[in-house]
Amino acid sequence: KSNLINFKNIKWHKASAEKLPFRNDTYDFYTISYGIRNVSDIDLSITEALRVLKPGGRFMCLEFSKIDNEIINLLYQKYSKVIPFVGKYILGSSKPYDYLIKSIDEFYTQDELADLLKKNGFSKVEYKLLIALNPSKLTLTPETSKSVFIAVSPGNWKSDQTTHQSLWGRKV
Repeated sequence: KSNLINFKNIKWHKASAEKLPFRNDTYDFYTISYGIRNVSDIDLSITEALRVLKPGGRFMCLEFSKIDNEIINLLYQKYSKVIPFVGKYILGSSKPYDYLIKSIDEFYTQDELADLLKKNGFSKVEYKLLIALNPSKLTLTPETSKSVFIAVSPGNWKSDQTTHQSLWGRKV
């Protein structure tokens, strides 16, 4: 936030994702990164996002993911048991890392989250799996597997765009 303070077109608001202080149909985009997993009521948070989006607005979410590859998942499961010990050694507490690993393990799969977005009113829900492996160091971190979700609120997107693009920016 401090790096963005000089941008006069950004207004910062602190609010609960379950009760956003904005009018209906206000925004073209709604973004959330590593937060949807931590809200108290995910259904309410998703419907609030939909409420504040203009018709055709984009919901974009970056979140940790389940790993589908058996070998990588096995390595990650072994490594994730070490993360809290490293956190305790470096920070003096393993609790934040215990929570991180537990919350990732207990969160929805990519398909389950996509279904939840649809159930709460979004259409054209898509996601992409992002995998960050560093073969030279053979390191796996909680960031090893992420998914980016994009969903569209029902209706036509009102914008200046003259070319139609898919959700991922490719021309269609």
